[in-house]
Parts: sequence; structure tokens; C-alpha cells
Amino acid sequence: PCVWGNGDNACNSTAVEDWAGTCGGSAVLSGCDNACNSTAVEDCAGQCGGTAENCPDWGVENPDWYGAYEFPATMTAVVTDQDVQLSDSNDILAAFDDEGNLRGLGVPLSVSFGPYDGSVLHEVALWSNNAGDNLTFQFYDASEDAVLDISEDYAFVINDIIGDVTDPWIM
Repeated sequence: PCVWGNGDNACNSTAVEDWAGTCGGSAVLSGCDNACNSTAVEDCAGQCGGTAENCPDWGVENPDWYGAYEFPATMTAVVTDQDVQLSDSNDILAAFDDEGNLRGLGVPLSVSFGPYDGSVLHEVALWSNNAGDNLTFQFYDASEDAVLDISEDYAFVINDIIGDVTDPWIM
């Protein structure tokens, strides 16, 4: 367990001992405090003790945005910059309509086989109410703490499947 006791305990109070035995202390046992396994704080990009400040809040203001759309499509994409793959598990790929509404938010895929073995691709569930809607993309590069505009766009096709882990759509 991460802490000793759970109420009336060796501290003679409701305080709990930390792993070092200090009543009400904050010492942690690896794996018990947070994702950093320490008292370090994750930045917005998920880096322990990091300094990222420009993480996008895509979908945060409306976590049910996808419920506003009837039809799906799925895209598996690789993002490149001057033919160099941008590949970080904390990167985020997002799709938007012409009015700036969020239409898809990527999930990083750590590929363990094929031509993209050892890299991260992005699977994006795209949503729309109409075939032909124009979607544009933005990419959060966690290693640079920057949001990049992607030059490629996509005309929505209902139930489309674009790319896969062995042959992703190149952006």
C-alpha cells in the first residue's frame, strides 16, 4: 500500500503515516503518489517535472462534442515535418471543421510491428453530420510545446477508413 493506516492508527489520529513512517508526511513509495512516482508534478504534456505551457484544451470545454455528430470515419495518420516523423506519445492530433469546431481527437498508437515499428501513429475518430464536410488538422508537438497547423485537409466520407498502422495517411 501507498500509506500505512486508515484512520485511528499509529499516529493516534486520522492522519496516516507515509512510507517513511512520518505521521501526516508526504514521502511516497515508488508507484504510489502519482504518474511521476514521486512528488514531482506532471506538466500539461504529461512530462514529470516538465515545463510545457502551451498544451491545447481541445474538447475540454465540451467533453461530449462528438455526440453532436451522427456519422463516423476513422483515420490512422503519421505526422511529419520536412519528411521527419513527429513521434511522441504525448503528441495530439485533432481535426476541425471550417468553423473551428472540434471533429476528431487522436489517440496515440505505439506501433510494435511493420514499417512503423517503434514509432507513434495517431488514430483519429472523425465525426460529421454530412458527407463532404471539409476537415482541417492541428498537431500538438509535446517535445516543442507548440501547436502546428497541418497543411493537409480531408473531405469527410461517411464510414470511411483512412490509413492503418502499416500504411498510415501521411500528413
